[in-house]
Amino acid sequence: MYNIFSPTPVVKPIDLKVEMSSAPKKICEQEDKVYQLTAEVRAILSNRKSQESRMLTYEFFKKLHNNIEQEMLSEVDPNSTACHDPHVEALLEKLITESKGCENFNPHLFKRIKMLSLLKKRLKNMLQEIEERNQKLSNHVIASTSPTLSLLSPASTCSNSMTEMMWQGALMEKPTSKMADTLAKTYPNCVVKMLLALLARERRKIINQLQAKQEKLVTSVKRDLFNEIKKGIMAYKVARQEWVDVMRIVMHYNKIKESLTEKDLGGSSNSSKSDYLQETILKEIEDTKKRLDKGNGKNEKLTDDICELNKSIHVITEKIELEQVQAEDQLRAFQNEICTEKSLIMNRTQTISKLEKMIKATKK
Repeated sequence: MYNIFSPTPVVKPIDLKVEMSSAPKKICEQEDKVYQLTAEVRAILSNRKSQESRMLTYEFFKKLHNNIEQEMLSEVDPNSTACHDPHVEALLEKLITESKGCENFNPHLFKRIKMLSLLKKRLKNMLQEIEERNQKLSNHVIASTSPTLSLLSPASTCSNSMTEMMWQGALMEKPTSKMADTLAKTYPNCVVKMLLALLARERRKIINQLQAKQEKLVTSVKRDLFNEIKKGIMAYKVARQEWVDVMRIVMHYNKIKESLTEKDLGGSSNSSKSDYLQETILKEIEDTKKRLDKGNGKNEKLTDDICELNKSIHVITEKIELEQVQAEDQLRAFQNEICTEKSLIMNRTQTISKLEKMIKATKK
């Protein structure tokens, strides 16, 4: 007997269908390697700062590198009026101070552009070191977790293609009793239970994602509806203002007409002026009426669009409610299936234990 994942139930050799005396020793070595690599990763991570501070430091150095490039370009251009970065200036002063400590320091040879180039190279090397360190850490984490996957490998007597088909079927549909027997014989009980739990969790994730997607769609439709209503209100205000302007012109025209009638001016000159004024007013009235008709058409179109959007929202809301009910029913069915399969696996495990005891008793 050997315990693969402490403190999970003990897995017997007959459950794994592996008859090798060296198997426990190999698994122990694999577990030791996993624990050793995990300890190394934790030791490395304990001495590192938080991910946010490291990213801010990397971005700061990258920004300094870009600023140095800009200052090098401004040094080449004599007409440049660009301001100097205070951080770059401080680094240059520190670099000059360090260079003065050298024996072969010559201030005439160290021009500003050369110092900027040297500072740029140092920052570039620093950025490369940070990137390489992050890559090495990522590779180390992957390498430390990969031995754990080998512990879940099936028995040597089990065909790889059959195992892949079995796992694919378990992911696509509910496990059958035959498949449960195969899983119980091929893998430890803890791994089978973990698979069922993972299936339930993944299905729950899918249902939650669908629900979030539907809620996002409803929010988007409501936002579009609000924008359309807002546009319709603005168009209505514009049309009403045009109508007020038309009525003002009509009232002004009626007043002018009444005054001309009362005075009874007569004469060709006065009549021509009155005709010109009347034509101008009538033309303005016609133009305003056209704009008013156009605005009314837009309002009618917006009203129809609002009705269609309300219908669409109603249909989508009903569909979402129906899908939510179906998703809840499906989730409950999945949970019941998992409980049933767990009980079947436990019963089969007990049966196998009894058969083992019977075999041992027969041998004695």
